[in-house]
Amino acid sequence: FNIEEGAAQNLNIYNITKRVVGRIEEKRTEKRIAGSNLFETIPIEFHYLSLRNAEEIYGVNSLMDMIVDNLTSNAVKSIENNSRRISVGRIDYRYKGSSENFILEVSDNGAGIDPSIENDIFKAHVSSEPNGVGFGLYFVKHVLENVFGGTIRFESTPYKGAKFIFSIPLNK
Repeated sequence: FNIEEGAAQNLNIYNITKRVVGRIEEKRTEKRIAGSNLFETIPIEFHYLSLRNAEEIYGVNSLMDMIVDNLTSNAVKSIENNSRRISVGRIDYRYKGSSENFILEVSDNGAGIDPSIENDIFKAHVSSEPNGVGFGLYFVKHVLENVFGGTIRFESTPYKGAKFIFSIPLNK
């Protein structure tokens, strides 16, 4: 992934996250109307905790959009897979920046990460979804490390949820 000259810009994570959530909610509404899956009817609340105060980061908008989209889509699927245990899904976006790093947490109250794949979750072709390709988290990790110079990790508790935390250095 090489950044073309002129493609990088200051990014507002709050605006990116709101745009991604809007697209995902629209897709879920279309599926509900089509009646494709009863589990997709579980309501999901999205909480933007301190995102409005987040530092802008420098990078490529489309890449950050894909990172947030992948983490959010995975959280939605995890909540839908946990819908027999919860009545309302919740996804929290929490900014925890410092003077040196932009830190974003994306957490949910879904099914959590399957313990059998926890050690390989960021490898290509690893997925807990029956029809999953297993490229999303691999892509997220690769872009965060190689384009943004950042890191990603996760915490998970089965049937309680997962939290993905990524950090990007602020170049001041």
